Amino acid sequence: EGAPPDLYRNRCEHGNAWIGVELVGSTAPRDGSGALVKVEANGVTQILPVPAGTSSVHSGSDRALVFGLGAEADVIDVLEVMWPDGRVQQDINVATGRYVEVSQNP
Repeated sequence: EGAPPDLYRNRCEHGNAWIGVELVGSTAPRDGSGALVKVEANGVTQILPVPAGTSSVHSGSDRALVFGLGAEADVIDVLEVMWPDGRVQQDINVATGRYVEVSQNP
């Protein structure tokens, strides 16, 4: 009680590739809840769902999905978002090692 909050930082020195994807919907839900994000890199496909947001007065959740890609992925071959309304967006040759924001096409 009364202690300051702890801050943890995840530091990895292995140098593997990664990409973070955050969605911005043009229709409800605006945070992309219910969408699926598919990443294809070096012949490996990963699919993650965007969960419903959870936060409170003293906490919150990072809205970005982070994909670990191993040591050999300089680019994502295909980044695909399947929005809750059934629309699908694709981007190709997306650089890794960063966060990208995908806005839903109207």
